[in-house]
Amino acid sequence: MGRARARARAAWRALDDVAVTDVDASAARAAAGKTNEALFYIDDGGGGGGAKDGVDGVGTRKTARARARALKIDGALIKAAPGRTYPTPVAMRATKRGPPPGRAAEATKTAKTVTKMAAARKARGGGKKNDDDGDGAFDVWASKAPKARGINKAAKKLTAPTTNARAVTHEHSGCSFNPPKDAREDVVAVALAKEFKAKQAKYLDPVTVPVSNAVAARNMVNELYFESGFGDDESDEEGDGGGRLSVNPAVKNDKLSKSKRNKLKRRQEAEAEAEANRKAKQLRHELSNLKALKKEIETEEAERQAKLARRNAVRAERRASQPARLGKHRHTELDADVRFADELDGGSLRTLKGNASLLHDRLKSYERRELIEPRRKVERKKASAVIKYEPGARGERELELNDETTKTRERIVELKREIAAREDADA
Repeated sequence: MGRARARARAAWRALDDVAVTDVDASAARAAAGKTNEALFYIDDGGGGGGAKDGVDGVGTRKTARARARALKIDGALIKAAPGRTYPTPVAMRATKRGPPPGRAAEATKTAKTVTKMAAARKARGGGKKNDDDGDGAFDVWASKAPKARGINKAAKKLTAPTTNARAVTHEHSGCSFNPPKDAREDVVAVALAKEFKAKQAKYLDPVTVPVSNAVAARNMVNELYFESGFGDDESDEEGDGGGRLSVNPAVKNDKLSKSKRNKLKRRQEAEAEAEANRKAKQLRHELSNLKALKKEIETEEAERQAKLARRNAVRAERRASQPARLGKHRHTELDADVRFADELDGGSLRTLKGNASLLHDRLKSYERRELIEPRRKVERKKASAVIKYEPGARGERELELNDETTKTRERIVELKREIAAREDADA
């Protein structure tokens, strides 16, 4: 230890004092050219003498630094929104299977087909094809709309009406101001048939027969009786002979002996053989009567085809007479503008039944063309009895009844007192 300290002291004495002096002088010369802000600074992290707040007013405490820190929501709002990339149309590429849709005609063009197309355009008077036709722009004033393809074609097919009804229907000649007699009779016959059909529907349509309360109650009792199975266990209890009441009931042995099993097996084999013989006999009988079977099948097929034809005819007639059912209610046509004999004024056929309105006629036209759903007008029902409330009437009536009751009680008390006084006087 002593030798190490001696060596340290010797090393210290060996330092060059001149070199240390030169270093201090060079540092002084370098500091002479600097400003005060570069040489000095305020130490706000010291122990006790300095101020609590720093230069910029931010406290050294953790809460002060947290308050001075920017919030994430403020940073998100200040941050510039990223630019969105919008999709741009890309030309469709041909695959191995074939060219893209819409370019099939161009892909299959040859010199011969190009010559034929040019000759056809020249014959139609179109001349040379314009250069602007290939940009895919839609011509509003074109005579024909572009042909729908793909999804547009499917959507157009779904939304297209299934009827070819016209917007305006022409009235029958029997509905004119001065109709011929036979034409008017035809219209009247159709109107009478419509009314007669509506009246007969009430009597011909099947209606459930109402059940009285007594019959309904009896049916309910019977259903509950049979569903509960009441009375089914009585026969089982009687057949046991009191076996259930014994402590150790008799155990049924379902195991069969070998002879019984063999007998049961022989019976099953005999039944299977008899069933196979029966099926074979039936098959031989059918094969021997192929002509009769063929005739029977043809008869059934003819009946089925006739039934299908009648059904299609009825459906076609219904579709021609009325549009498809789009909602809850069916479409009903307006009544014909014709009057019956008992409705005519003075026997003049010029007095016609006026239509409801043009708006009603247009509404029926939309329903006929399957553009809107048929609906019915909902009429508000008036209340049968309206209770009017009179302010204070109920309270006043109760007060009057209370006063009458109080007066009656007071009168009864007075009469009792008079009776008691008379009895005391008589005594």
